[in-house]
Amino acid sequence: MKYLLNISILVLASLALQAQSNFEAFRFMESHSLHQAKLAISQLEDDSLKAISKKQLKLWAVENLQNEVMFKHTHSLVDNSAPWTETRLGVKLKNGDHTSVVSVAQAQRFQQSGNQLDLDHYWEASNSFYFNGNFNLGSNNLFPVWGAGAGIYFTGIKKTELGLGYRYSKFSNTAVQMRIASLTYYPKGMYINVKYFNVKSGNGISHAVMGEARSYLHNGFGYLLLRVAAGTEVDRLANAAGALTSNSIGAGINYRLSPRWSAELTLSAEQQAISENLSRNLTTLNLSLNYHFAK
Repeated sequence: MKYLLNISILVLASLALQAQSNFEAFRFMESHSLHQAKLAISQLEDDSLKAISKKQLKLWAVENLQNEVMFKHTHSLVDNSAPWTETRLGVKLKNGDHTSVVSVAQAQRFQQSGNQLDLDHYWEASNSFYFNGNFNLGSNNLFPVWGAGAGIYFTGIKKTELGLGYRYSKFSNTAVQMRIASLTYYPKGMYINVKYFNVKSGNGISHAVMGEARSYLHNGFGYLLLRVAAGTEVDRLANAAGALTSNSIGAGINYRLSPRWSAELTLSAEQQAISENLSRNLTTLNLSLNYHFAK
C-alpha cells in the first residue's frame, strides 16, 4: 500500500510540474508533507524540472518552516587576556500573529561565568503595527539579575519601519535603563537598520549608535551582512563603573543550507576605550546554526 501511495505521489508530482504553472506546482507541494514532496521530486528524471523543483521546495520551506531551534556561539579574543565566550540555545515558535522565543545562555568573561534565561514575545497587531515584550533572569554581573522591556514598531510607511523601545536591567551593583529608537529601511534586495541607545545608570547617561546592512543573495536564500557601531556606554565591570567608548565593524554571511537548516558566520573587530590610557581590542567570531521545522 505504501509503495502504491509513493507511486501515486510521483505521478501527481510529475503531472503538476510538467503541465501546470510554477505557482500550481508550489501549491501542490504545500499540500503534501516535506518528506513526500522530496521523495517525488527526487524521482523526476528531467534535470531542468529537478532544478525548478528544488528551488520551489526551498521557497516552500521558507514560507512554512518558520519555527526554529537556534544555536549560537560567540568567541572573542581580547588582547592578552582569556577569551570571552557566550553560548546560547533557544527555540522560536510561531502561531498566527504571535511569535515566542525562549533561550538560555552561558557566558564567560574576566574569569567569571554567568547564565541567563531570556523570554521574548512578538505580536503582529495589524498590517502597520507589531509589539515586543521581553523578560530575563541572570546570574553574576555578566547578565542582569532580572530585566524587562517592551517595544512598539510601525510599518505603515512603504519600505520603512520605525521603532521605540524601553528596557530596564537590574544588575547586582547597579540598575540600567535603556531607551531605544530605531529606523529600518528596505530598499530593493537590502535591509538597512540604524539604532540609537540612550543608557541611564547611577553614573550618568551615555549614548551609542549602531548600524547594520544586509544585502540579500540573488537566489533569495541568504544574505551578506555588514555591521558598524560607535558610541559610549556604561562599563558595568569597571571598578568605577565608568564610561566605555566602543567602535566596531563586522561582516558575515547567512545562508539557507537546506529546507530545514540555515547557518550564519560573522567576523568583527572592535576597539574599546575605558579611559584615555586604557583600551582593549576584540576580535569576535559568531557562529549560529538554525534548524527549521513546520508549524
